[in-house]
Amino acid sequence: CGRRVQGRHPLQTSDALGAAASQIGPDAQAAVVTLNKTFGLSHIKVAAVFHALFGITLTRGASAQIVLRAADRLGPAYHEVQEEIKSSPCVTPDETGWRVAGRSAWLHAWVAERATGYAIDPHRKADVLERLIGLDWSGTMVHDGFASYDRFKAATHQQCLGHVLRRVRELEAKATRGAVHYPRKLIALFTEAIHLRNRHQKGEVSAAWLRRARKGFDKRLSDLVRPAREVPAYETLSAHLRKHWDEWFTFLS
Repeated sequence: CGRRVQGRHPLQTSDALGAAASQIGPDAQAAVVTLNKTFGLSHIKVAAVFHALFGITLTRGASAQIVLRAADRLGPAYHEVQEEIKSSPCVTPDETGWRVAGRSAWLHAWVAERATGYAIDPHRKADVLERLIGLDWSGTMVHDGFASYDRFKAATHQQCLGHVLRRVRELEAKATRGAVHYPRKLIALFTEAIHLRNRHQKGEVSAAWLRRARKGFDKRLSDLVRPAREVPAYETLSAHLRKHWDEWFTFLS
């Protein structure tokens, strides 16, 4: 027929010919992505690993292009994760410092029951989460005391007890004499609530009992943090506890 034809194997990653015909196969490309994204190797280090272990010559540019192509292929899966988080009844957001080309940024993470999503943004604000789930999202949000999450007025908030317990234990470790009583009372109150929740999960306590118990825990916390504290760090902590006084024992109801 006079036409030019070219065969293709299902696992080929490119139709390139000539000098570009050397193929980096799908397993090798997956290894590039894993080394860069899971283990944090730079593209030049990924290339060095391939040369040292496999004798494969790989440039930094090739490593970067492989990662970008993988991102394009995983785009639909990423959107599925976003939709799963948006429809989840409970989401735990958090953020941590990040770098993009040497500049400061933030890695935002959102954990739901069936999915965990990530986004990188120049700002720490909850704007990224707002764009994903909207301000009218009405599920339960578990988070630290970062004020940016307070904008979700329709959500039910649960302040992270892990964060506040670490903070209180640090204060207890520095306290002397009578100053140890306040942090110890807070630790006892929060751990008592956690143990009660654990008993419920074992079937020893009913959900109705938990809901009734929550009122008592709210009252005890309110009484504990209401008096002004002479230690500045204690008063700062008390102000934080008072500000969110109805968000510490949400998990009991």
